Amino acid sequence: MRRCNLGWIALAAGLLPACAGDTGDLPPGPLGFRVALTGGDPGAVDARLPFSLEGATYTLDIEALPAQAFREGWVSIRAQPGDVLSVDSPGAIRTNIQLHGGRATGVRVTVAKLYGDARIWVEDLGFVPGPAVGSACRNGLDDDGDGRTDYGSDPGCAYANDDTESEGSHAVGLSPVLYYRNPRIADVQGMTSVPPLEGRSINIDAGDMVVTRVSVDGLYVTDISETRGYNHLFAFNFNTPAGVRICDRLVTLGGIVGEFYGYTELTYPSWTRDLDWPRPEHPTPAECPVPEPVEITRTLLDNGAAMESLEAGLIKVSGGRITPRFEDCDFNDNGGIDWDTPEEDCADECAEALDCSELTQFQTYGQFSIATLGATAAERGKIQVLTREAVPDFDALAHAGETVALIRGTLSQVEFLDVPWILEVRCRDDLVLAGPAKPMHEACVGPVPPDEDYTR
Repeated sequence: MRRCNLGWIALAAGLLPACAGDTGDLPPGPLGFRVALTGGDPGAVDARLPFSLEGATYTLDIEALPAQAFREGWVSIRAQPGDVLSVDSPGAIRTNIQLHGGRATGVRVTVAKLYGDARIWVEDLGFVPGPAVGSACRNGLDDDGDGRTDYGSDPGCAYANDDTESEGSHAVGLSPVLYYRNPRIADVQGMTSVPPLEGRSINIDAGDMVVTRVSVDGLYVTDISETRGYNHLFAFNFNTPAGVRICDRLVTLGGIVGEFYGYTELTYPSWTRDLDWPRPEHPTPAECPVPEPVEITRTLLDNGAAMESLEAGLIKVSGGRITPRFEDCDFNDNGGIDWDTPEEDCADECAEALDCSELTQFQTYGQFSIATLGATAAERGKIQVLTREAVPDFDALAHAGETVALIRGTLSQVEFLDVPWILEVRCRDDLVLAGPAKPMHEACVGPVPPDEDYTR
């Protein structure tokens, strides 16, 4: 029996070991590719490279198997997980290169957003470069007679300038593993308004992650060890998470990164609670290191980047005033604001005024506005507040115009609203009409769940 040491070659039919020279009666086209790493730091399983949005460059030698079956073919290069920023090889077109004699050497690939056990992939998509206009995938014709025409409809069209509607073999080859650390919460947030890992499945296993809120549809987590900001994240669970409470520490937090009207979240989340972390009924500050909320001011509200950095984090308004006016802009009583009508003008005017909450918004969603402290109108800002979930019996209308000692909770946003920032109260402890408030290590901390060994 012939032996070989090419590693694992990803064949069109699956991941199978392959030996160069075992050609036999093979079908036309490559069965896979050997991808050798000849330059760049791959890290190691016990010395992983840091997650980074910047690019790292690797040099590859690529060989089709068998080479004679794909002598002048084109291959696409991508990373999983990660993004290919550029490919440097003679004649390269974006992330596609041509093999000559079934081989390409010294291919320089710059990749970013690598995490976990990453690999660089090489795949035969059937791409044959053609003109930008008039190629087989952009000529309005069903060239291969499969009932589908051109790029976007025909799966054989890898790009608009693909000069054949025929699919490739989809044979692939994998580089050796590139060992990277998983992203932290701030990396998932991306230190900006658009999460760089949107749509990707991630697992966070670093940082000091503390649960700061448990809601009817998920949980909120802050990495209290993070110094860069953007260290808060909401995990949308569709229902109330079981077996977890405020104060709990998480060892892992995973899910699919999403953006919901400007609000970054994890969907289909999973998490593992630190089972060694003490869970007393009445925790001390050290046992419940929930951070102090950030005071919202007009200056902060005017700084979009600063507000983004607090997304899903704890905030508060001290001595704020519930708007004295609840303006009904639903003139035709249809239960909503009709845009491009006087109703929209009314709602816009109310949103700009410090003393106004729009009544339809309050009746439909339970949201009302509160003005922050300030000596003058120019120093006062306005933020929306949501209490219906946590304190359903609180009637903001009955308290219109009143000054409230403290309102605190988590920060969310709905980017298309005129007042996009929303303070969501966690429980009754966060709504203090008068008098002192409970300290953070006690506020909204529920009893220890009975299932002590619960993990997800």
